[in-house]
Amino acid sequence: MSDASPPRGTGSARDQDRCCTICAAQSRAAFDGLVRWQLRVVESESERAAFAAARGFCSFHMWLLKQIGDALSLSIALAPVVDAWAEHATRLIVEPPERAAACIEAALPRPDACSVCELERATGPDQVRRVVESLGTPDGRQEFLRGPGLCLHHLVAVLHAGPASDAASFLLGDHVRRLQDASRDLHEYAAKRDALRRDLLSENEQVAWHRALFLLAGAKTVRDAGSG
Repeated sequence: MSDASPPRGTGSARDQDRCCTICAAQSRAAFDGLVRWQLRVVESESERAAFAAARGFCSFHMWLLKQIGDALSLSIALAPVVDAWAEHATRLIVEPPERAAACIEAALPRPDACSVCELERATGPDQVRRVVESLGTPDGRQEFLRGPGLCLHHLVAVLHAGPASDAASFLLGDHVRRLQDASRDLHEYAAKRDALRRDLLSENEQVAWHRALFLLAGAKTVRDAGSG
C-alpha cells in the first residue's frame, strides 16, 4: 500500500463506522424518493391506485416506510394496497393450495419491479463513475482515504468499471488496510471482553463489528448493493 495511506486510527470511530460511499448514496436516493412519494401518495388518487396495482413495494422497502411515514399518511397509502390483496386472496379461496400459492407469489412485488429498488439501481452507476474519476487524481485519492471506503460488492463494481491499473492497485491496497484494521480491532475487542478488561476498549474496537459488516456486506438499507 502507498505510504500516502493515513495511519491506523486516523479519524473518529464515528467516521470509520460510516457506510460504503456508494451504499450511502443509494440509501439516500431510496429515502429521499420515499419522502417525495409519501407527499404525492397522500394528495394523488392516481398515485394511490398505482401503488395498489403494484401491490406495494418489495418487502424490504415496505418496512422502510415505517421510518418516513406518519400514521395518517401510511394509512392513506396502505389502505388501497390492503384492499387489493384482500380482493386477490378472496378469488383464490376456491383454488387448490398449490395454485393459490403460485398466484400470490406471482403478485408479490420483487426488487426488479420495485420502484424504490429502481432508484437505488439508477444511483449506482453514477456513483461508481465518480469513484473511478476520484481515484485518477492525488487529491481524489486523499479524499477517498479519508472516507468510509467501499463494501465488497461495490469494490467489484468499481473494478469492473475499468480504472487505471495504478488506481485499481491503490483501491485494493486501501481495502486490504481497512479489512486488516477491522480484524485487529475485532480481535482486540474479543480479547479484552474475555479478559474482563472492558475499560481498556477503544472507540474503534467497540464499533469494529459494525465497520466489518459494512466492509463485507454494505449497507443494510440497500436491498442489493451489487445491483449498482
